[in-house]
Order: sequence, then structure tokens, then C-alpha cells
Amino acid sequence: MTHQTKDSAKHCLVCNAPLAEGVRFCAACGMHHFDRNAAKIAAAQRDMDRAAKQQRMAAWKYWWRFFMTGLRR
Repeated sequence: MTHQTKDSAKHCLVCNAPLAEGVRFCAACGMHHFDRNAAKIAAAQRDMDRAAKQQRMAAWKYWWRFFMTGLRR
């Protein structure tokens, strides 16, 4: 497992060109660089949204079955 140090975070991983703070693309090779913490937060938010949607759908299916079986009797 490799660990990035503060120094290696300021250089492109492909061409090793120095990167300015907050840039998204390397000026030398065009490699896309992103904030790993922002990516983790976005993935966690997406997972939470997906779980909430699944819970809503499960509740909707439960009540739909409840009402539909109650109406048939």
C-alpha cells in the first residue's frame, strides 16, 4: 500500500509535473486530479440517497399490498 505525502499530492501522478493548489487537471499532460475527500463524501451521499429511496419503496409496497388485499375481502 502506498501512502501519499504532502509533497507527492502537489505533483501529477502521471507526469510528475508540479500542480497548483486546487487544480483539477494537470497543465502538462491533462490528467484529471480530484479531491479524494470530496469524492468519498459524494459517494457516501449517493449511498445514503439510494438507501432512503429503497426504504421509501419498501414502505410504499407494504402499504399498497395492505390496501389491495384489504379491498379484495
